Amino acid sequence: MGHAPDVFASLPGDLLLTVKVKEHAHFKRDEKNISSEVPLTLLEAIQGATITVNTVYGPVTFNSPPGVCSGDT
Repeated sequence: MGHAPDVFASLPGDLLLTVKVKEHAHFKRDEKNISSEVPLTLLEAIQGATITVNTVYGPVTFNSPPGVCSGDT
């Protein structure tokens, strides 16, 4: 129930809002999760690499260990 001030001689009522979230160019939202895709070459996946990942809080440097594409997940 909303609040009806004494100035208005009416009953309190409900306020219903619909919020639409616009799609972002780099991030994808799935429920409460936010993700993005970062390209990684085959050579970087095999040998390991230091890559910069953009996050909602700014860029973060990430060390990708060698062999991330070996199928050991």
